Amino acid sequence: MAGRGRVGGIVDRMLEAAGYKATVIDYDSRHIANMEKFGTKAYFGDATRPDLLAIAGIAKAKLLIVALDDKEEIDKIVGYVVQKFPHVHIIARAIDRDHVFKLWALGCRDIIRETYDGAIRIGRSAFEALGHDRQAAQALADTLEEADRSTMIEFANVYKIDVPAWENEELIAKVRELRADWDPKLRQMMEEIIGRGK
Repeated sequence: MAGRGRVGGIVDRMLEAAGYKATVIDYDSRHIANMEKFGTKAYFGDATRPDLLAIAGIAKAKLLIVALDDKEEIDKIVGYVVQKFPHVHIIARAIDRDHVFKLWALGCRDIIRETYDGAIRIGRSAFEALGHDRQAAQALADTLEEADRSTMIEFANVYKIDVPAWENEELIAKVRELRADWDPKLRQMMEEIIGRGK
């Protein structure tokens, strides 16, 4: 695991509770000291360094969780490991939607947007606060999530690493095309769910 801060710490606790022991690289000496007290194998340093990844055992790893909060560092690790250790399954933290596209372009296929799930949960709570029952609110959230996820790969496939999203004409055209198709469908599905909840 690269990074054991707010995100990595929760993931590490989940894995440990299920009987899995992570090897962690982190550049916060306090994190390292605390992990070692609880028996976690931890290395202090910059996880973007190939030599440190090698010492930590990347060549034998099945899984690498990149939980850092810096886009450039995440990109550097993902790009390196995808090229040098294609057998390693990478789960990468994406800072935002454009970062998802970049990680996809680098070859990562298991990408988690750091604020996405929280935003969906907030939206679901908003629907409940507006008077919808829990089941309808969850259905509304699920519908939005399905619509969003169904378009992500199509957007990622036309993303260009060296062109900002707002200058990528192919991406802009794809967004317009898919929104023209999805927005009416999404609105209809939402209205049907709201109607069932009345």
